[in-house]
Amino acid sequence: MAVEIHESLIKTAVWQVESETPSIMALGSYELWDSEDSLINGIDASLTEAIKGLEKEPDRVILGLPDSWLSESKIHPTKQKLVKRLLHELTLTPIGMVTITEAIVSHL
Repeated sequence: MAVEIHESLIKTAVWQVESETPSIMALGSYELWDSEDSLINGIDASLTEAIKGLEKEPDRVILGLPDSWLSESKIHPTKQKLVKRLLHELTLTPIGMVTITEAIVSHL
């Protein structure tokens, strides 16, 4: 899965790799957030939408984070507790993270 967190918006997607090429299988809903609880609830709602109809629920996630959430390629100390909480409460296993800007540059 991929979870993209903006300053007030969340987007999710389920993807898979076929023949070494990633492809999107399903998109979750767009959700707004303004607090830690609404962030976690919004990600949960978006992922619930994304996994509808899938045979197996994925549990590994790549996080797309705002630039301000990272410092020297690590999650900024002010955001570490929040990221740990959302991974724990949603039982997600992180497999990577990237800033949204880096993801866009890489795609282009």
